[in-house]
Amino acid sequence: MYLHRQTGLIESVSTFFNYWFNKERFIKSINFSQLCVFIHQGDQKLQCEKIKDKNILAFNSNQKRFHIQLRRRTSDFFIFNQIFIRKDYFNLIEKIKESINFDKVRFILDAGANIGASAIYFHSFFPNAKVICIEPESSNFSLLKTNILLNNVENIVKPFQMALWNKNEMLSLKNDFRDRSHHSFNVSSDLNESLIKIEGNTVKYFMDINDVKIIDLLKIDIEGAEKYIFEDFNYLSSFLPITRFIAIEIHEEIVEKKAILEILDNFGFECLESGEYYIGKNKKMIL
Repeated sequence: MYLHRQTGLIESVSTFFNYWFNKERFIKSINFSQLCVFIHQGDQKLQCEKIKDKNILAFNSNQKRFHIQLRRRTSDFFIFNQIFIRKDYFNLIEKIKESINFDKVRFILDAGANIGASAIYFHSFFPNAKVICIEPESSNFSLLKTNILLNNVENIVKPFQMALWNKNEMLSLKNDFRDRSHHSFNVSSDLNESLIKIEGNTVKYFMDINDVKIIDLLKIDIEGAEKYIFEDFNYLSSFLPITRFIAIEIHEEIVEKKAILEILDNFGFECLESGEYYIGKNKKMIL
C-alpha cells in the first residue's frame, strides 16, 4: 500500500482510524504531507503529490493536471475530498454527458465557490465554458484567486467577491452557520447582524454583465441563503426556465427540502440526490 510504504503499518492504521472515527479533528490537526498521502490512497487516479514546501497539491481531474492550494486546519480538505474523491458532482457530469455535447456548455455560474475546487472540477470537463465564481468571504476569495492563477485559467474562470441573492443590496456576512468552518459563512439582509458587509447580486446581474442568455450549469451552495432565492417566484422565473442543469445543496435546518424540490419540479427539473447535492436536468430545455 502507498500509505503503508510512506508511513509504516502503525501510522497507517492510526491514520485511517483517526480519519474515519473523528474526521473533523483529523483534518484540522494532521500534518499536510500525511493528508496528501491519505488523499493519494483515497483515489490513486488523482495522482496527488505535494509541491515542494508549499501547501499545494498537484492532481489529475478528467486526465488533466491541476494545482490547488489548501489551508491546514481548515475545511479545505473536506471540500477537496467531497469533490475529487467522493465525486459528489460525478452524477451531474454523467447527466450532462448523456444529454448534450460538452462543447455546448458555455456558461457556468458557481455560487458559493469557496476556494475554487468546484470551478477547477467543472473546468476540467468543460474547458470552453466561462465559469463565474461567486464567493463572499475574504480569505476564501483570496485563495480562490490564487487557485485560478495557479492553473492559468484567469481568462475563463472569473471570481466575484459577492453573494448570490434575490435582489441587488448590501448584506451582512456572518460565520455562525453549522460548524463555523471556512465553508460555513452565510449572509443576511439585516445589516445590524455583522460588521462585515458584502454586496448581494442576482442571477440576472451575472448573466447581464457576461452577456449570456442561457445558463448551462447553475451550482448553488450558499449555506442556507437558498431559502431567499427560492421564496420569490418572479425572481426564479427570470432564470430557472433558461437554466439547463442545476446542482444545489439544500440546508434543511434553514429551508424545507421538499419545498425546493417541488419548485424545481414545477419549472421542469428532473432531480436526483448525489452526495450532499441535488442535481437536476431541465426537461423543458433538454428532451
